[in-house]
Amino acid sequence: MIALREHLESLSAQRKADEMFIGELQEQISTGGHGAGNKSPSSPGGAGFNLDEELENAKDVAPNLSLEISRLKAENQLLRSSMGSGSENS
Repeated sequence: MIALREHLESLSAQRKADEMFIGELQEQISTGGHGAGNKSPSSPGGAGFNLDEELENAKDVAPNLSLEISRLKAENQLLRSSMGSGSENS
C-alpha cells in the first residue's frame, strides 16, 4: 500500500513537471521559438541549446549541411532499427 502511494506521488510529480514543460514549449512556440524556455533546466539536455535554431542561425553553410546530413543519417538509422524490431514483434 505504501509503495502504491509513493508510486502515485511520483507519477503526480512527473505529471506536474510534464505540464510545466508543455507550458514552456507552448510559450516558446507563441514567441516564435525564442524565449526563456530554451534555457530551462527542466528541458532535455538542460544546457539551453536548440539544435534547430543552431542550424538556422549558423553563418557557415558547409557545417550546416554536414550537420543536417548527420542528423538525417541518425534519424534514418533509428527508423530502420525501429522498423526491424517492430516486424519481429508482430
